[in-house]
Amino acid sequence: MNRFMVLFLVFVCLALMPAAYGFRSLVQNGSFEQTYDVDDELPTYWCDMNTLGDNFEIEIRDDWFTHYVSLPGHSLTFRTGFAASFQAGDTASVSQQVFFEDDSTGISFDLDIGTAGTSWNTDEVTVLVMVDGEEIWDSNGLPLEGGEFTDTIDLDINDIAQYLGGDMNNVNQFFDNNWHTFSLAMRSNVEKSYNFAEYTARWDFVKFNNYCGGLGYLDSDLNQDCFVGLADLAVLGLSWMSEPASPRDDLYEDGIVDYWDLGLFAEDWLYNTDWKKWGQDGTFEMERLENDFDLSGQIDLGDVMVLSENWLSDGICGGLELSGDDIINFEDFAVLVNQWGQRDWFYYIGD
Repeated sequence: MNRFMVLFLVFVCLALMPAAYGFRSLVQNGSFEQTYDVDDELPTYWCDMNTLGDNFEIEIRDDWFTHYVSLPGHSLTFRTGFAASFQAGDTASVSQQVFFEDDSTGISFDLDIGTAGTSWNTDEVTVLVMVDGEEIWDSNGLPLEGGEFTDTIDLDINDIAQYLGGDMNNVNQFFDNNWHTFSLAMRSNVEKSYNFAEYTARWDFVKFNNYCGGLGYLDSDLNQDCFVGLADLAVLGLSWMSEPASPRDDLYEDGIVDYWDLGLFAEDWLYNTDWKKWGQDGTFEMERLENDFDLSGQIDLGDVMVLSENWLSDGICGGLELSGDDIINFEDFAVLVNQWGQRDWFYYIGD
């Protein structure tokens, strides 16, 4: 595709920006399986790392993990450094930019905390979850057994609200259909030096909890049960060749339900977006298209928009740089347009 067409698509995308759809409330690479070098690199999309010099260590490891499809499994590990000296408030973190939809119901993650050469003291070290630098959860209330804890943490909206003072408006400032900085962190609460002792926190399967276990409804899931099948076809049939009962049923968005809507519906036939049954035979799992930047399940104008927002940046943090020249420019748009229309939400866990 020539540069004129690429430029045309860019301008169209910019014109449509205020009405862009398709963003999913989704932690990208929340199981930390996408990484280049386990010991040396952070996983893809977790781009902002702060270790305060050598006081903290943050790395991807394969010695503990929970949900996985195939070995090896990975998790994200925070450690206080041996013989390190801390000031009260010193905090290590990794972050990514996330899109919080206003109907998300919470956040969940698998967590393992423990120590070596000491026992976990909540007065000394705390594990944190933060949004835009504001703490929305900490580990101080966890039931420790022998100084250790391993379990899944499920934070619903009410839990987060209580942590933020019980005011739901404090939660709504995050779950507002906008982009925010989502961070996992470890903090030293005291001024102290450690010799041959360390605190360790390991994270896995970090995700947002909302409809369909976090993945979101497909457009063709008209009855919103996280599966596209006969029940949805029946909903479509009720408005056949007439004005739809609900705007959601008008997939083609032309004011009438007809063969155009049926064609779009057929593309999602028998797709299942419920990934709560992680890794079981006969279930679908998410496999995001590499360049589906807006998480819509398809290479389309939304992805062009994301590139546009990062125009002339290096794009490395979000995996946006496509042409190999270390800058977001027309070459990257050309690569994206050559994949136009591709969709690949799921792979099947075989029998």
